[in-house]
Amino acid sequence: MGFTSFDALARALTVNGDGGDVEWSKTTAQTSALTASSYHDLLLGGDEPAAVTLPTGSRAFVAVSGGNGTPTHNGLILANPDANKTRHALVLEGLVATANGQGDLYLLDVLGFYPDFDLATGGTLTTGDTSENRTARYSKGVFAYLVTQTALAGTLPTVVATATKQDGSSVVTPSLSLIASSAVGRVPTTNFFRLPFPGTSNLLNLRQLAFTGGAGPSGKVAVILARKLASLKLGTAQVSEARGLADPRGSVLLPRIVDNAFLSLVYRPASTPTAPRISATLYYADGQNPS
Repeated sequence: MGFTSFDALARALTVNGDGGDVEWSKTTAQTSALTASSYHDLLLGGDEPAAVTLPTGSRAFVAVSGGNGTPTHNGLILANPDANKTRHALVLEGLVATANGQGDLYLLDVLGFYPDFDLATGGTLTTGDTSENRTARYSKGVFAYLVTQTALAGTLPTVVATATKQDGSSVVTPSLSLIASSAVGRVPTTNFFRLPFPGTSNLLNLRQLAFTGGAGPSGKVAVILARKLASLKLGTAQVSEARGLADPRGSVLLPRIVDNAFLSLVYRPASTPTAPRISATLYYADGQNPS
């Protein structure tokens, strides 16, 4: 919880100085006009922080933060130096500087990724991830989504994902179609960016992707494990939008940012902007750890 009242929250910010902010200035990796209602992972987009380069040669799980908040890939790490405090998101603010760039922005805590699923290889591609234990960031709300690692071409196969839930049971997606000619950074599925594992948003690991069909496909996809923290509507170009994340019913239920969180953004345009530039700021506060 972190705060017993709004007065306690105000005191933490104004008297104790227990808070701060982090900022992004990002573009999509795709430089041509985007498709309306498509999803684009800004981890792979340029500017600040710099684009993440997904590794090749192995599909093994890659965690994206190290001890004491030291990132192993480009991103914004929020390390909480005080074990007696919990960190909470207060306000998410965003702006799109590109005409026709209205849409949605999603703030994620990225846990890690499985890179290098090569469509040209096809068949069942396993990750070798059999981990039964993860950090506290995996406690709940963990989902998975696909992202294009290198551009997709040819007649694409369908894909079925198999994962392990937090309780150790197996879960399998329906067969998913991939979007032809998906550019780097695009989520290459027509469903919402979560992979539709039935009855769960509480994943522990991804075990495999199984590709079926297609003719001469090329390109690679990766799978991202993440937790969703917040979302924001982006409106008219150059006009800042903000969303307070306190519970409107009067309690102080602010999204918790677990120590060493690796924060990132996913963008969904409502129209067809070209090379949109998106700025965002997350304001946070540190409350008392109830434990």
